[in-house]
Amino acid sequence: MPVKSTAKAGIGVILQRGNGASPEVFATIANVSQISAGGVTVNMIDATHLDSPDFYAEFIPGLKTADEWTATIGWDPSDPTQNGTTGLRKQMEDRTSATFRMNTAAIGLSESLYAECFVSQLGNIEITPDGLMTQSLTLRPTGAPYMVANA
Repeated sequence: MPVKSTAKAGIGVILQRGNGASPEVFATIANVSQISAGGVTVNMIDATHLDSPDFYAEFIPGLKTADEWTATIGWDPSDPTQNGTTGLRKQMEDRTSATFRMNTAAIGLSESLYAECFVSQLGNIEITPDGLMTQSLTLRPTGAPYMVANA
């Protein structure tokens, strides 16, 4: 018997940035239209030696790295989550990290993804005559991403 899909549509997921307080308060990044987050890469160390069996390279796992988080945002330099006074641009210019979360509570998932991140890139502002002005955002996690139960 076929199994019914449990996949969810992404509408309702939000990208948020914490303020570092205890308890931490999160602000929703304005106008996010796309998020890519959560990947992890294991660095493979070449352990090949002169007597490796059958002339094949050998590898062992090394350090893990959380992949970059990327997003597309509708560019609004006046929004407090994006501007150079309190927003993403300020965080990038100050070279500080913050806790970001990909909040999935609104779509009924039991956990959301968190990571301590630096803003590593605010890309070019894309402008077309018949589309929204957008900007790419790249976040570089430092340390391990983690899941937290949605309240």
